[in-house]
Amino acid sequence: MKTKMECIECDYSKPLKGARIIHKYKESGLDYITLAGIEEFKCPQCGAVYFEIPKVRQLHKLISNMIMQKASILTGPEIRFLRKELGYSTEQFGRLISYDSKTLSRIENGHQKVTPTFDKLIRMAYVTGQRDLSYNLHDYLLGNGLKYRRLELSIKGSEDWELKKKVAA
Repeated sequence: MKTKMECIECDYSKPLKGARIIHKYKESGLDYITLAGIEEFKCPQCGAVYFEIPKVRQLHKLISNMIMQKASILTGPEIRFLRKELGYSTEQFGRLISYDSKTLSRIENGHQKVTPTFDKLIRMAYVTGQRDLSYNLHDYLLGNGLKYRRLELSIKGSEDWELKKKVAA
C-alpha cells in the first residue's frame, strides 16, 4: 500500500510522489546511521522534503542493541540516544546514575571524556531500565518505588500469585 503524503508547508493540492532512497539518519543524533529503502517525498512547488520511516520503535530498539553490543567505549551522542530511548530527561537520568545533570550534558555533547567506569554505568542503567520487565529498578533509584507497609498475596489452586491487597505506608 502506497503512502499518500501531502505538503504541509504550502497549498500544493496533489499527493507528493515518493522515491526510495538511502537516508543519513541525522534525526537519531548519531552521525553513523544510514537507512536504506525509506521513502522520500519532495514538494515540487515549495521544495519541502519529507521522509517516511516505518516502525521507528523497532528501528530504535535495533540501534540501541547495536550500541550496547559495541566493544569500544560509548560516545556522548550514543549515551544521549540511550537516555532518550529510556524516556528520561537529562535531570532525571542524572539523578538515576548519581551524576549532576550539567556533567551529564557535557559528556553527551562531547565536552567531557567518557571513562570506562561511566560507560559501564550507562550500559547497566540502560539494561536495568528496559520497560518490559515486571520490576523496574529505576523507579526505586529515582525515589518512585512503591510505598507500602504490608502486602497480601494470594494464590488460587495452580493459578499464579497475585496482589490481593496493599496497605499504604
